[in-house]
Amino acid sequence: MILANGEFVLSVSEIKQSNINYALYELFYIENKNIKKVWKIKEKTLAKKNWQNNNSKF
Repeated sequence: MILANGEFVLSVSEIKQSNINYALYELFYIENKNIKKVWKIKEKTLAKKNWQNNNSKF
């Protein structure tokens, strides 16, 4: 999923590394059509059987 507002663009995705699932959030600050800053958050996602409700990180 990609969301944009003004100079900011947020990318939300699910990745798998070393057989572990993660939610990856990347926030980009754009200035003059160039990426000036990037903030990243990577968080492990639980197996569906361990969820406390029907919502996931997405």
